[in-house]
Amino acid sequence: MAGIESIEKGRVMGQAYEPVRSARLVQERFWPQLQAFLEPGDVVIADQGTSYYGCAELPLPHGCTFVGQPLWGSIGYTLPALLGTMLAAPDRRHILLIGDGSFQLTAQELSTVLRQGFTPVIILVNNDGYTVERCILGADASYNNIATWRYDRLVEAFDPQNLAITAKADTEDTLAAALDTARSNRDPLVFIEAVMERLDAPESLVKLGKAFATADYHHAPVS
Repeated sequence: MAGIESIEKGRVMGQAYEPVRSARLVQERFWPQLQAFLEPGDVVIADQGTSYYGCAELPLPHGCTFVGQPLWGSIGYTLPALLGTMLAAPDRRHILLIGDGSFQLTAQELSTVLRQGFTPVIILVNNDGYTVERCILGADASYNNIATWRYDRLVEAFDPQNLAITAKADTEDTLAAALDTARSNRDPLVFIEAVMERLDAPESLVKLGKAFATADYHHAPVS
């Protein structure tokens, strides 16, 4: 995917994205907004779930590296994997996209990232549980729910030296402000919590979820 030159949904890659003031964050518009934030040479890491399926379809600027692992579908993989990518390429900007369910599996590795002095941009997609699983089966089932965390406070707990900047966004303009903060602050770790609805997902994941439900459970998921 690196270095693809293309047009997606009528928008040229790299073109400035104009957020709609007070418009709630939705997957369909979130990913083009993220794409406009990307720069040549970035390392983009996407955890399995809405993050992977949203990122995998984005044309990337020249020299970007995309890291994902859809074959095993192992959620929580990418936060510790971020340590590896930053050790391998410390001079590049690293951007992690991870869901709240995935983050809760390996959250303690954020402490290691901070202890090592790494300064990635971490965007946590908070859609209230295992949305990737809801797309397959159990849209409203309790087994796809997770505990509610104060993610900004967790960053503070792991960051006694105040090395990180945190932001929370639930609208397009608040996300734009958070991304501007990340763009202008390259030294500290920037942690952005992007809040979206629990059943909101990229169209490719919705279609794949229905296929998995049919193959694995012999019926389509409840919509």
